[in-house]
Amino acid sequence: MLVKKLLIMVAVAVTLCGCCSKNSYNLVMLGDIHYDRTDLHDHNVYKNFNPDVPFAQGVLNKEGLFSWRSQTLWVIKNRGEDLRTVPKNVKMWKKNLPMLLDNAAAAARKNNALYLFQLGDMVQGDAGTYKLHKEMLAGGLNSMTSRFSCPVLNVLGNHDTRGPGGTQAWQDIVIAHYDKTVKNIKRKNSNFYFKLQGDIYYFHDLLNPDMAFLEEAVNTPSRYFFFVSHVPVVPAEESWIRNILSDDTERILELLLKRDAIVLSGHTHTMAISRYQPVKYKNTITQFVLNSTLRTPAKQKNFTPQVIFSSNPSKINAKGRELWKKLFAGKIDVSLLTHGSGYAVLRVSDDGVFVDFHNIGKAPVTFTLKKVK
Repeated sequence: MLVKKLLIMVAVAVTLCGCCSKNSYNLVMLGDIHYDRTDLHDHNVYKNFNPDVPFAQGVLNKEGLFSWRSQTLWVIKNRGEDLRTVPKNVKMWKKNLPMLLDNAAAAARKNNALYLFQLGDMVQGDAGTYKLHKEMLAGGLNSMTSRFSCPVLNVLGNHDTRGPGGTQAWQDIVIAHYDKTVKNIKRKNSNFYFKLQGDIYYFHDLLNPDMAFLEEAVNTPSRYFFFVSHVPVVPAEESWIRNILSDDTERILELLLKRDAIVLSGHTHTMAISRYQPVKYKNTITQFVLNSTLRTPAKQKNFTPQVIFSSNPSKINAKGRELWKKLFAGKIDVSLLTHGSGYAVLRVSDDGVFVDFHNIGKAPVTFTLKKVK
């Protein structure tokens, strides 16, 4: 009888602890969701919009490739919203995204998730005025905070401040939310980091990066180091190199390799897992890219993990090939690259870091990002 009582007590204790030690916890993640409504765009701002005018200029780095650091995303007065994109976003938000958010919120409760991380491009942007952009950001943020019982954190995406008044609106809505949500946050603009049960999470502002601040975070002792960035830092296919680079890429790679960092990102509207190990290092950068845009749910139901990668950068232009050799000399292993879409549960423990990917109407698929021997 005594043994039976002890077994019951142990079972209750395990249940109350969620079968996790103090060094284990879960997070939920969403990729790009591009919150949008037709009424959140001032069409008078775009009445002279010329679709043949590039949407950005002055964004090429010294190698002649796309550079986020100098990116303004609104340097031409006639830069307008892409009128083909807004109806697609609106359709997605009428049916598919609310379903995804509801499912992700249920998973967060089931797994006792400590946070929801939204990996950038929370909104479409291109609102046209500060007032509308502020309303757009508030609506996107509320779509998550109203559903999730855990705190919500966003990394800055290229769409999130795009348009007149967008940067100020982000300050007033999202940065204010940061400071209320994380008690031990260290922040410079939209770059911030905090420690969670022994691990460092650094949120990277791709438009206003701060290398000294990143180095400070990298040098802070921790079990694991997570770099949360809307734009990936390692290409998983040839075309990525054209739009993931910044003038700080080389320094970012150097710092992340120092910590065997895990990168969590979105942007590409694909799902990918890749590992980068340069020739002169034994350390590795592991990168998980998540897609949450549900434009064709019928196709998503047929999602099968697969790799469609070729390591030969032959499709890149000459400057791109030179930069690939310079920055990514070494080994890039891509274990997953697909157009699958959904949400993910990140499980972190002394045993390693694992991600459970949840697609529409499918059983979750588990991937190992880091395994501790």
